[in-house]
Amino acid sequence: MKTISFPGLGIEPFTVDPTAFTVFGLEIRWYAIIIVTGMLLAALYVYLRTKPLGMLFDDLMDTALAVVFPAVICARIYYVIFKELEVPGTFQSFKDVINIRSGGLAIYGGIIGGALFALIVIRVKRFRMFAMLDALSPAVMIGQTIGRWGNFVNSEAYGSQTGLPWRMGVIENGEMIYVHPTFLYESLWNLLGLAIIALFYKKRRFDGQVFFFYFAWYGLGRMFIEGLRTDSLYIGSTGIRVSQLIAGVFFVVASFFFVFFYIRSKDSAPSSNIYRPDARHFEEAQKQLEHIAAERAQGHYTAGYRVSVLRKRIKSLFGGKEHSETGPDATDMNGGGDADETGPDATDMNRGGDADETGPDATDMNRGGDADETGPDATDMNRGGDADETGPDATNTDKTVSP
Repeated sequence: MKTISFPGLGIEPFTVDPTAFTVFGLEIRWYAIIIVTGMLLAALYVYLRTKPLGMLFDDLMDTALAVVFPAVICARIYYVIFKELEVPGTFQSFKDVINIRSGGLAIYGGIIGGALFALIVIRVKRFRMFAMLDALSPAVMIGQTIGRWGNFVNSEAYGSQTGLPWRMGVIENGEMIYVHPTFLYESLWNLLGLAIIALFYKKRRFDGQVFFFYFAWYGLGRMFIEGLRTDSLYIGSTGIRVSQLIAGVFFVVASFFFVFFYIRSKDSAPSSNIYRPDARHFEEAQKQLEHIAAERAQGHYTAGYRVSVLRKRIKSLFGGKEHSETGPDATDMNGGGDADETGPDATDMNRGGDADETGPDATDMNRGGDADETGPDATDMNRGGDADETGPDATNTDKTVSP
């Protein structure tokens, strides 16, 4: 149990259990739950940002799997290397090295490792590099904003002692001391950065603008926050804080490129398609973008709509009703039956029966019976009987009997 307080804010000492629950004797920590929650919300953000740029769902999943796990491994490697340089003999065996349950993940190791693997995915999938990095960077900030609260639950990653009104009380060596809540500083700093990105994301002038802003913003904040912490990693015995040095370098370099490209981008605009023209899915993404443009023109393409589509996709991954789109821009809002769209822009809102559209732009809103449209642009709104339209533009609204 961890005892924490914020006396300057009127919050008296309270206890926090770092363990959420146990499974067959294995402790599941709040830290892990919070980190995973941040990862999931980050992935959702990337989906919502890249879907309007033509990103296909399968490529999003490939990217997430190829970046997240290597980032965690690199975060551990980074910590182990610099901790061993600072205090030789800290890790006595390979088991000690891989035991992340005892703590020891360095965010900059995760950022650097994740970025390297992201570049590999970008090259393989033929994404536009900076357009993709623009979408990934705020997602990292989301993970950091939420993940820092794992440090709060563990009562760690705090700063030196202070008497400021927002000081945090923690137990150290058996007594209560009052320190800078640096986990909170970093979480709020990232949250503010996310708010700024949200304001200018759609108005950005060039690919990479968000990416460079992220590294400059985070570097600036981390450079000062790291100076307050008491658990920093150092470069050997030099007294130089590793993360503070890296933060300063990132801030200077990213700020330079941000200003440089901003000045040169007066007549430019960010990419509308996240895929390069030579990418395997470029044409498919282009058709998706045309569909999105049509939906936007009708006021249908909202964040809620995108979340609804994502929910169906995820459900299909875990054994739910399969959502099969074989025609470009096909949409399935099937609530009970099966939909198989084979024509362009086919739409199935079947709630009870089965729909089989074979003509272009066929629409089936069958609630009870079966529809078989064979003529172009045939429409069936049959509620009870059967309709068989064979002439062009035939319409059947029969409610009870068959014609």
